[in-house]
Amino acid sequence: MSPVLNYIFGMQRVIGIFVLLGLALLLLAAAPVRPRLQATTPLPATTTPPLGIAILSPLPGQPLQGTVAIVINTNIPDFASAELSFAYAKHPLDTWFLLYESNQPVADAAVMQWDTNAISDGDYRLRLTVELTDGSQRTVEVTNLRVRNYSPIETNTPTPATPTATPPPQDTLAPTLTPTASWTPRPPTPTPLPRNPLALHPSQVALSAAQGGMAAAVVFALLGLYTFLRRLGKKR
Repeated sequence: MSPVLNYIFGMQRVIGIFVLLGLALLLLAAAPVRPRLQATTPLPATTTPPLGIAILSPLPGQPLQGTVAIVINTNIPDFASAELSFAYAKHPLDTWFLLYESNQPVADAAVMQWDTNAISDGDYRLRLTVELTDGSQRTVEVTNLRVRNYSPIETNTPTPATPTATPPPQDTLAPTLTPTASWTPRPPTPTPLPRNPLALHPSQVALSAAQGGMAAAVVFALLGLYTFLRRLGKKR
């Protein structure tokens, strides 16, 4: 076979191969593309964000007797420490007494049992103070806690019922009132006391004074006469 024929047949083969490759590419391009399955990554479980600090029990205005559980929440970010204190509701010095302290946060948990028998009956306050890692503080209070171990617990006064309208009375004759005689006691008549025998009558006092005056006048007259006669004798 001549070289020319060999070259022709070789070129036909090469062309045939390219034609087949082109058909194969067309078939692949025409085929529908199926989505590639990928391994799914499980999403993290949804978590409830931590609540703010709170005193959940006892509640404001609640009467307390005996041992009372104190429930708090301090589960917040950047928690450092917590303190729980109580004070009198009305005190001029505003003094707080420590009940509980911790450097571990708690979530809606009872942290202590408060024995209210150790304090006198009265109104009190609870204060929860949380210090954060940056040095700042957060505080919540529960007010009007009524400790009533030795005194009665106040009850809410019921609201009086709305009075109902009373139907007007029928036309009836008013009863006639018969006046009754009343007796007015007379004041007692004073009984005169017997006369004191030692008491002097005003006329006796006046007579005694006159007699005394006359006696004094006679004495002065006699003294004057005596003095006159004595001087007269000296002149002779």
